[in-house]
Amino acid sequence: MMVAQSPEWILSDQHACRRAIWALKAGRPPREGIRFLSVGVDRVLATVRSALQEAAAGRPVSLLIVRSAYGEGKSHTLRLIAEEAQEHRFAWVVVTFDREQQIGLHKPAWLFRSILWELRWNYPTIDLYRWILLNRKPSRFVDRQMRTELGRVLGHLAGSLRAQGFAGLVLCLDELENYKLLVGQQNAIFREVLGRLCEAPQPSIVLVLAMTDELYGLHVPGQVIDPPTFDDSGARTLAKRLYQLHGVAFDWRPPISPDSLASEASKRVGDTPSGRWRLFVQDVITRLEVLHQEEC
Repeated sequence: MMVAQSPEWILSDQHACRRAIWALKAGRPPREGIRFLSVGVDRVLATVRSALQEAAAGRPVSLLIVRSAYGEGKSHTLRLIAEEAQEHRFAWVVVTFDREQQIGLHKPAWLFRSILWELRWNYPTIDLYRWILLNRKPSRFVDRQMRTELGRVLGHLAGSLRAQGFAGLVLCLDELENYKLLVGQQNAIFREVLGRLCEAPQPSIVLVLAMTDELYGLHVPGQVIDPPTFDDSGARTLAKRLYQLHGVAFDWRPPISPDSLASEASKRVGDTPSGRWRLFVQDVITRLEVLHQEEC
């Protein structure tokens, strides 16, 4: 296992702080400093680490299911899982359901091709040349064949990654709730492929399904990971860290206390039914940005 960096490392890198601020402002989880910006995630990390340890030992692992409303930490949790995967020497990819681009469990060969391309993007030196689908669009025959073979093929991919020094593969499939856009045969294929993956988990693979609500009418066995709920304690802690991040990013000392930032942003969030964490973060960053511009 790799030695984990202290979450505070980002405060020693001004450019990384700026990149994190820009990502958060755009409503995206940053690729750097995700641990520093994570609050109340002890249970999440315990579940993920247990799954990674099982997979690293070459054993099959039950699905992990990340479920939350829009803006309540789903994407942040996926990024945190990716960070854990990286530190445990797992290769990781996040693939988002996209019906228009034929990416999803209803098009398993196209999904696998997307997985290969994401691996190539994340790990440019990785050896993927044995996989023909990397450079060739799948035929209908191949896509039909992959309905029953996707799990086995993913198992072979994980084995290939282990032979190259990785502990295994962490595969995150995001926005699965959009399966409701599928009709007719595509919906049936989605159910069939998902069912097969659930029934026969492959060694050395951690499969993470992420969605904003339940897959109605589908029984998906696995461990549910709920991102931390919004509360005053977490809000104050996160506001303090955003305060530190912004101060390092733009080399200044904000003329407002973290507690005041948290209080004002929490008032705006109020009783918002969803998206509270995202709204809170963006409000804090906007307030800091306005104050910084006033001082310049």
